[in-house]
Amino acid sequence: MIFTKDYIASIRNPGNPFERKYIFLLSTHPYLKHLRERIDLIFTKYPEEKRSTLINKIKSENDIDCFSAISELFVFEILNDNFEQVDVETPLPIINNATPDFWVDNSIAFEVATIFNIDDPFESEIYEAFNQIHSNFRTIIYEINNPSHIQPTISEIKNEFQKLINSNSELSIGDYKDFEIIVKNNIRIIGKLFKSGKNKNTVVGTSMSYDYSKEQTILYENRIRNRIREKLLKYGKLTKKGIPFVAVIYDRTDLYFDKFWQELIFTGNNKIFNPNFNTSLTALLIKDYDTGYNYKLAKNPYARQKLGTLEEKIKAAFTTRELI
Repeated sequence: MIFTKDYIASIRNPGNPFERKYIFLLSTHPYLKHLRERIDLIFTKYPEEKRSTLINKIKSENDIDCFSAISELFVFEILNDNFEQVDVETPLPIINNATPDFWVDNSIAFEVATIFNIDDPFESEIYEAFNQIHSNFRTIIYEINNPSHIQPTISEIKNEFQKLINSNSELSIGDYKDFEIIVKNNIRIIGKLFKSGKNKNTVVGTSMSYDYSKEQTILYENRIRNRIREKLLKYGKLTKKGIPFVAVIYDRTDLYFDKFWQELIFTGNNKIFNPNFNTSLTALLIKDYDTGYNYKLAKNPYARQKLGTLEEKIKAAFTTRELI
């Protein structure tokens, strides 16, 4: 069991909500009790000799490590419930003792990769700046334009937003005003300012509701490419041995939809690989973290090793809907 009473009692509350790590929320939030119980249940089925490493990752204050470990655990649950044998990080001599996340029924390998949101280079500074301003104003930010990639200080951001609030002190409760502020003569921040009925001593709140720029989208696409290429360099040789290799992508972003994924992976001008490079990838299983339990299956039309008879079993196990 991971989430024991003693462990939950020992979790440090940083106080500042912007400093709270996911493991703190996961361990203490009443609405996440069902998730804690599910994780503990799966953990009882996990190979005993691998549990200590998994626990350390899940309890990590590094959100990426925590999310990634939970993603792997969920994939393990599916495979363990639907296949005969699931070996975790077992060295495979046929690929120089490399250790895929899951070696299943001695016939197929799965590797899990989690892709995260791209934060704006100074998004955390914006949150921290607002955390230092006390007022009954609230904001929604729609666009951040930083063409020169300048890194502003918290103080510089705070000063500009304080000027904005001071110049709109006569705004009525419930009314809002579109704004555009310039930080360091080059960074444009666009959004709406409105006055709430809350106490003037409360921290100014903000939320991010902007579209990602073309530059950020390219950065995200490259992140996906690089993650999958890393996997192929280690495990792609499996398909030369006649063994299918499947990468499971946990998409922890709010950036993409079915059509984009389909075009990004294998078709269209933005495909991840050239046809002569991606033959070592059999298929992708893509999971949007906020859309229930369904996975999307994208089969590689250029794969040297297809799923074959395993395809229907994988579809049933992951309750997939096909992209390609």
